Amino acid sequence: MKARKYKEGVFNHIYQRTINKFNIFYDLTDYLVYYTICSIAVQKYDVIVLGLGLMIDHIHMLVISRSRAVLSNFVSYISSVFVREYNSSIGRQGPLFEERFASVT
Repeated sequence: MKARKYKEGVFNHIYQRTINKFNIFYDLTDYLVYYTICSIAVQKYDVIVLGLGLMIDHIHMLVISRSRAVLSNFVSYISSVFVREYNSSIGRQGPLFEERFASVT
């Protein structure tokens, strides 16, 4: 598996796509759930989010973190909690996002 790009001290562009371009944001509640989970994760992992763009079938973030591991744990936390909440709300099971999030600097 190809290593994610990461640079300490500068923002990293994170993006994550859904499987088969599956739409995950249908109404305001879907967006608010993601924003809430992200806000909790920001506090938990002590990262700085400079930008967050929620598209109907993918996500973009500009994040500064103190290490590659923190960045990975931050995004993994958001993804796992959101997928669990989303699946529960519509009676769905299984993964929602492609294998891994991508990161570029």
